[in-house]
Amino acid sequence: MGFMLVKSLYRSMVLFFFVLCFEIPCYSQNLNPSIYVWAPDSCTIYKHPSLESTPISRLAYGDSLLFVQKEALSTSPLFLLSELFEQDTVQYARWLKVIVKNEIGYVLENQVSELKPFQKNQYGFEPLHTYLKREYGLIDSLNFKRDISIGSSTFNVTIDSLSFLNESTFTTAYNDGCENYKYEFKNISLLNAYFLLNLDVYYDEVYINLDTDQSEHAIYSLKLENVEQNTYFFKDLFSQNGLKIIVHSNESISLEYFYCM
Repeated sequence: MGFMLVKSLYRSMVLFFFVLCFEIPCYSQNLNPSIYVWAPDSCTIYKHPSLESTPISRLAYGDSLLFVQKEALSTSPLFLLSELFEQDTVQYARWLKVIVKNEIGYVLENQVSELKPFQKNQYGFEPLHTYLKREYGLIDSLNFKRDISIGSSTFNVTIDSLSFLNESTFTTAYNDGCENYKYEFKNISLLNAYFLLNLDVYYDEVYINLDTDQSEHAIYSLKLENVEQNTYFFKDLFSQNGLKIIVHSNESISLEYFYCM
C-alpha cells in the first residue's frame, strides 16, 4: 500500500512538472547562457517587448540574467544620439527575451552583454587594460621610442604596447603632453566595443576630473555624433577628443581616443 502511494505521488509530480513546462517553458543555466547588465547606472526588465510595458525588475550594473533569444527591433536607437547627429539612418536596438529570478521578461540589447562586467573601484570602474589583463591574461609588454612624421614635422614619440591572450592589443603613444590610446580587438561586436569604450572613458574622465562636480555623475554614456563609412564618432560628458570606433575590412575593431593636458 505504501509503495503504491509513493508511486502514485511520483507520477503526479512528473505530470505536474510536464504540464508546468508545457505552459511555461522550462529553462536551465546549461541551455541558456548568462548575460550581464552593462548599463552603468541600471537597466529595466519589461513584462513585454515594449517600453510601454510593465517593468518587472530593475537590475544594477554587473547583475546576471539568462538569455533566451533575440526578438524584434525596438523603437530605441542602438546608441544614445548626440544633439549634433543629423543622419537619416539610425540603428535600432533589438529586444532580448531573458529570464530574471525564474520569470520571463524583455530587455533592450544595448543594456546587456555576454562579456563579464568590469570590477568597480574608488573612481567608478577599472580601466579597460586592467580588465583585459584580469579576464584574459597579458602575454607581452613593450616600451619603445619612435619618430613619427606629421606633415613637415617629426616627433619623437614614446609608445607602450600591451598584448593579451584574446588577441587584443592596447597601445599608448605619448608626445608633448598628449596621450593617444588605441585598442584593437578581433571577434567582437560593435555593441560590445561600445560598452568597453564607454566604461574605459568613464574611468579616465572621472579620474582626471576628480575636482569637478561632474565626477559625481553616476549615469554615463557616450553619445553617437556621426558615422562616416565604417567609423563611428562619439561625444562624451567632458568633450573628450577623438572618440571613435572603427570597423575594419578584416572585421577587427579598434577603439581610439586621446587626451592633451
